[in-house]
Amino acid sequence: MTGRARNVVIANNDFATKAATVLTSPTSFVAGMGLSNILNDRLKMVCRTIGSSVILDLDMGYPVPISLIMLLGHNFTAAARWRIRGARARSGAASDAGGYSFALSDTVYDTRSILVSGTARGGYSWTSTMLDHDLTSGTLPTGASFSRASTATYFDFTGTMRTAASGEARFDYDPVTKTARGLLIEAARTNLVTQSADFSTGWGATLLNITAGSGAAPDGSNAANKLTATAVNGQHAVARNITAAPNAAYSFSCFVKADGYSVVSLLMDKDAAFVDRLTAEFNVSTGTITSAAAASGSASGASASIISVGNGWYRCTIGGTLSSTAGTSVRCIVYVNGQASYTGDNTSGLLAWGTQLEAGSFPTSYIPTAGTTATRAADVPTMPTSALPSFNGSAGTLVVASSQYVAGSSTGQLVAAEIGDGTNNNVIQVGTQFGSANFQYLVQSGGVAQAVLLETSFTGEQRRAASWAQDNFAYSRNGASPLTDTSGAVPTVTTFSMGCRPSGTDQLNGWISRITYIASRVSNADLQTLTNPATSAATRAATLAVYAGTEAVQPITLGTGSKTVYVDDQNMRFYAGARVRLSIDSSNYIVGTVTSYDRPSRRLVVSIASVVGSGSAAAVTISREAADLAVWPAVEPFGLTYWGDFRWGGQIDLLGEGYQPPGVHMPGLANGDGQPIYARYLKIEVQDSSLSWLDIGRLVVAAAYQPTINMTWDWRIGWTDPSQRERARGGQIYVDGRKQWRVASLQLANVGRDELLSQVYELRRAVGVRKPFALILDPTDPANLHRLTLWGSIPDQTMDFSNPQFGDYRAALTVEEHS
Repeated sequence: MTGRARNVVIANNDFATKAATVLTSPTSFVAGMGLSNILNDRLKMVCRTIGSSVILDLDMGYPVPISLIMLLGHNFTAAARWRIRGARARSGAASDAGGYSFALSDTVYDTRSILVSGTARGGYSWTSTMLDHDLTSGTLPTGASFSRASTATYFDFTGTMRTAASGEARFDYDPVTKTARGLLIEAARTNLVTQSADFSTGWGATLLNITAGSGAAPDGSNAANKLTATAVNGQHAVARNITAAPNAAYSFSCFVKADGYSVVSLLMDKDAAFVDRLTAEFNVSTGTITSAAAASGSASGASASIISVGNGWYRCTIGGTLSSTAGTSVRCIVYVNGQASYTGDNTSGLLAWGTQLEAGSFPTSYIPTAGTTATRAADVPTMPTSALPSFNGSAGTLVVASSQYVAGSSTGQLVAAEIGDGTNNNVIQVGTQFGSANFQYLVQSGGVAQAVLLETSFTGEQRRAASWAQDNFAYSRNGASPLTDTSGAVPTVTTFSMGCRPSGTDQLNGWISRITYIASRVSNADLQTLTNPATSAATRAATLAVYAGTEAVQPITLGTGSKTVYVDDQNMRFYAGARVRLSIDSSNYIVGTVTSYDRPSRRLVVSIASVVGSGSAAAVTISREAADLAVWPAVEPFGLTYWGDFRWGGQIDLLGEGYQPPGVHMPGLANGDGQPIYARYLKIEVQDSSLSWLDIGRLVVAAAYQPTINMTWDWRIGWTDPSQRERARGGQIYVDGRKQWRVASLQLANVGRDELLSQVYELRRAVGVRKPFALILDPTDPANLHRLTLWGSIPDQTMDFSNPQFGDYRAALTVEEHS
């Protein structure tokens, strides 16, 4: 028998027939129904003793592995209890009428006291003091909420542009590398182009043929526009005038893919006058800016960018301010193959899609339009400070990994994270300084700055950490030596926001990949470790583990109900139904029965039956109550149903009718380890207070074989009733009743070749159809163990062994119960 507790068990009666066995009784056994009968294959050859108890003493001759102990052909009732002990030695012998009964020494097993005593504790409670959340996982931290009053686009893990529903957070991916970038947070923007994807509507073409539906766009739709240069000399372009105030910063962008030509020029000008204008040229085969952004007239702040979005598509952008004076419109032009004049070939051109004109010096995620302008609302993820683990108003640390489109904003802030009250008065903030490219750690209480730690702002992912306590502030980026401030108060705050302010403004315009909050002021050295990009995952985890939480011992309180305790010694053993005592001292304790025990975790659940005294303690003494096992644990309360547990009475039926389940005990099941015990001497004590004599028909003591792979599905067990039925002329049915027996069948599959031949094959040779053996279909079910255990033999001359495919060795087994 092995530790694979769910597998079928097969056991031959290896040792009982070889044992020097002695039966004793408080009185005597009946002549003619004596000791030798329990070793006879005929189960009705019983050994009968006068009195309600009996002891079996066995000497196997040398220590043997014992997996199964079984009594058959008995008259025990539901009141039957037994105690089983195994030992390697004995001490002395006492003669009596039945022979002798010896005392045990070097005991290795005792069902009454598998565990003598030990220590149990109430376990531990864990209080988390840290939130460490990876936003590239595609989830928000527990307790966080998210709002955005519109749809918005992002790239999924396949690199395809998708549209998130209103109020749905966007977990964005790099469309080229397919790498998760984290939570995308952007401010509100409006696309002023009313037909962003369709160049055939609202756009004026010059020496170009426009063909819609010419290929897959970045969103996967067949909506790309082919802009084909005609065979006429001149500039080849599409343009449209857009009502807008040009005396502000704008960004004009378009998704472009080479299709015969590789060069595209973008141009914005004021009021279509070609005086105040911004322009740049791009190569969408190489992904480069071939002519730098330039401003003419009174235009200023020219910028350009080209970003690959996969599958040969690039997003090309120009930006800047067209004029410092008022105007009525902005003209946007897309030049195919540059601004110079040339003669096309009516074939070559570019694929274009997704134009966007938005107020701002840099582009944001694409906002699709179809006939009118469209606005993407601001992303606002927040959570109350009450949702932060162990948040307190005196000290804390915030670590944020983020990246933003641009280093700073000339008109506002780019906030990576903030804990505040929704006003400017009480703030703990990590973000850019207002109207500046400096990054700051700002602490403000009551409208007064308490700490302002500044550094240069950067694009690309940065890891920043800020910690606070009274007169103790520090800030570090990417492992740099912390900036500190040793004077200032900690503000009273209520809301934590990611990528924006609690008021829902000053969005980061970028991604947050990880956010960490710690409810204490982390050391300066740990700030550097947590922000250093070179820190390994293991080192980071070890550093955070120091701050992860606090553990407290849970006391055990005496009282009724169910108690869960943890046993100190993993070698202690319990089984369901065992009685245990949990004692503070000799005057204060509780007694109950074991509901369950998980040995690896040492978690013991006890149903309390009685309470003596009162009190509580972090640790108690646990001991086994001196009580013997029920021979049959019940599935249902006794007598609940007519055909239920023990309605058969348990009496041996000399007329050959009724159900006589065996008494079965498996030490490995009781111990919880699935292992046999090794003992030379075995003492079995049985008592049934409801009887004045006891019968035992057969004793089985055996090692067992348990397959490494359990039997296949479709195992079967059922009753065979050989009774003869005859109907009389008058219609009455007469039954010649005969003893029923059970038949079980199963198949072992995928058993290894060596295992099949050395175990199952040899078992078949040893028992043939002559010798009985025990079959236990489910050893993990103690309440039904007697129902799923058969003492029987193979009913026919063959037992099938087969090898239906490579590596799959099989054996079919049928067992017919002996009666």
